[in-house]
Amino acid sequence: MTYRKTTLRRLPPVTRRYAKLLGELGSVLRKGKNLVEELSRVEFESQALAHAKEPEKVIFVLTKEDVVECAAEMGIPEAAITDDILQLVRKGVDSGLECWSDVVKEAINMALKS
Repeated sequence: MTYRKTTLRRLPPVTRRYAKLLGELGSVLRKGKNLVEELSRVEFESQALAHAKEPEKVIFVLTKEDVVECAAEMGIPEAAITDDILQLVRKGVDSGLECWSDVVKEAINMALKS
């Protein structure tokens, strides 16, 4: 919680400094919370790049370009695919692929039968 200047002026010196520190701490925490989503995206992309260096180990990768291409097929302009939309798509794909192991097992069975 930030204090108004008039409130801070009325406080004793040590309490005033403490109140200012609490205000700064709140500001830093808000900024930190805002960075969590960005950090998550950067970490995800870094993992994707690490896997891209070893393509034989990669089975499935979905990029922003893939999402934009799907949107274009649906008649949605690229400008409509913002970072917020990409985040929602990522969450949707994550929840849609919760049963990925079942899909992989079925694919293995089908491949072995052919």
